[in-house]
Amino acid sequence: MSDSEEQKLSPARMAMLALRRLSHCQLVNGAICYTVHAGTGRIDNRSYNMVRMAGVAYSLCWGASYFSAVDPQFEQFAEKAVGFLLLSCKLQEPDFFVGDFSFEHGPGQSAKLGATALLVLALTLAPFRSRYEQELKRLVKSLLSAQTPQGALRGDFRKPGLSNQRYFSGEALLALARYGEVTSDPDIFLSVDHAFNFYRDYFRFDPHPGFFLWHIDCWTRMAHCPAIAAARRHEYSTFALELGSILLEQQQRSLRHVGGDGGISFSAQPGISTSLYMEALVRIAGMLARRSEHEHALSFSSAAGAGFEFIAKLQVRDSCGARFHTSPHVLGGFRSHPNSMKIRMDNDQHAITSCLALLEENVLAPNSAVKGGVKPVHVQFW
Repeated sequence: MSDSEEQKLSPARMAMLALRRLSHCQLVNGAICYTVHAGTGRIDNRSYNMVRMAGVAYSLCWGASYFSAVDPQFEQFAEKAVGFLLLSCKLQEPDFFVGDFSFEHGPGQSAKLGATALLVLALTLAPFRSRYEQELKRLVKSLLSAQTPQGALRGDFRKPGLSNQRYFSGEALLALARYGEVTSDPDIFLSVDHAFNFYRDYFRFDPHPGFFLWHIDCWTRMAHCPAIAAARRHEYSTFALELGSILLEQQQRSLRHVGGDGGISFSAQPGISTSLYMEALVRIAGMLARRSEHEHALSFSSAAGAGFEFIAKLQVRDSCGARFHTSPHVLGGFRSHPNSMKIRMDNDQHAITSCLALLEENVLAPNSAVKGGVKPVHVQFW
């Protein structure tokens, strides 16, 4: 592979291009355009999703935190996105959580836990956690209020019963775990621990792909939590490995699809969801590396490297050809799958955070095709 080809595969470069696209898609109120057609550049904000918007804010804040020395403007874009979500929270007073919203109908009645959890993840990152310290504390209090005596989390702050647990439970638990990491609050860790048995059983009953990224990220972190007994932490890591082994199997099957090498899929065709699973594999590899289980870590880091090379093919760049629109709303965006022209804001979110996880964990094998891209960012990525 040539130096120019390797540079194109740099995780830092890929994340920066996607962050720039999102910044061009930011509206005056701070929201990010929902979908863009890669062939025409047409923007569509119908059926807007606030959970995905909060996830984008998380990626913007993480990107701003990581790349501030390269492009200080990223922090401004992240601030605007956070401001949009915090205004939603203020509209809920005396409660404090992200409410529903659509461009067709305005604010809605539902109060999804996932959107609030993703905003917590965004604000937990520096420099935002000091800038929004009081708002962050209120949001975390809201998350904790959603926990039931059995340890489960209610999906809607306004509804008493449990709803679908496939996505938001992991988002909320990861948000609490990361908040615990920066505050060292033992009560936060105990709350996450209280949820563990319920969600391990829930996944074994309903093994849905929505579990993988968020729960793996949460439990690999909790596996190194000094506030929790070693035997319990071993249970966390065992469960994370249980989830990760399923991802490895799905990647092997996806190799049978033409053009799908490295993709990870639970459906007919691998696509951008590979980035979620890749990020999860990176977290497991990092956990194993911290335990000096390097040979075991290699199976996960190698799979993550192959996943990275697959999602690189989904990014629209100047060199991709005439069938893609050349507007800044398109360039740097990630298509849903190899045959798709749809770019959705959360496609970019997950590609960005998976790249940043690669940079953070630094677990790729030395002979990986993306070697040189898993170091703290410096100008050599460009």
